[in-house]
Amino acid sequence: MALIAAGFVFCSASYAYISQGAYWRLDKNTIERFANEQEFFQKQNGAAGFREEYESIIGDNTQSKISAIVIGDSYAGHWLSGLNELLAKNHLKAISIWDEGCLMAPHFVTGRNGVIDKMCLAASDRALELIRTHA
Repeated sequence: MALIAAGFVFCSASYAYISQGAYWRLDKNTIERFANEQEFFQKQNGAAGFREEYESIIGDNTQSKISAIVIGDSYAGHWLSGLNELLAKNHLKAISIWDEGCLMAPHFVTGRNGVIDKMCLAASDRALELIRTHA
């Protein structure tokens, strides 16, 4: 019985390797994700191409005045692709600063396992500095 089971596993693994996996079981959207992950996430998520934990200029880079500052956690990051297009179309410029899982509230940062997230604290402090500078 063990020999039959081992043969079945070997045949299944061989088939998966030769046929480049079980793509016949996947829908077109999932296959697209594997083909170009950054493009897929930009369509689905909005934050691809914008670095978290750092600030990004979005919109029309030729403008000298900052019209808005986008601050937040990953939910704010989800809006960046759309905001970038909207701001550029209207010749406006903004700064975004976001960090996944970071509430971005002054003196209130998230912690994991009782340890303060130093990246979140730094991003929150930088967000306050940007508000003071551009307000």
